[in-house]
Amino acid sequence: AGFTWRESFALFDLPEDHGKTWTDLILWQVASYDMSGEWWVPTVQRQALGVTFLQGWYDSSLILVQKSAGKSIPSFSEKLVSWAGPLSPEVWAMCMVASLCVGAAYWTIENNQDGSDLDREDSSHNAGAACFYSL
Repeated sequence: AGFTWRESFALFDLPEDHGKTWTDLILWQVASYDMSGEWWVPTVQRQALGVTFLQGWYDSSLILVQKSAGKSIPSFSEKLVSWAGPLSPEVWAMCMVASLCVGAAYWTIENNQDGSDLDREDSSHNAGAACFYSL
């Protein structure tokens, strides 16, 4: 509904070199382009002229992660298998069954075709490799 996008950009010199001010430069950029990537100082004068500025947000708190009281540090073996924690054992079992079924289907299809990789004497493809590659 009347929206247009300008696919262009500009590099500029210091405005003082051309007898202009930084405010003149930002007003030209706002009129000529959709956005301006520069370290502009949001002054009252510029905002009164219609230039809008994004408000940045940064949290530099020192307490982002802390040990909770009363909890023990996990052992090495607990840390070793912690990657599996987000999914339940049933989901992991289902993933393994699906992988085995896909690998067996791939191996069966490859094995039944003339000229397949399995016909070569130096082929290292077998059912176990097919299941492994389906992971």
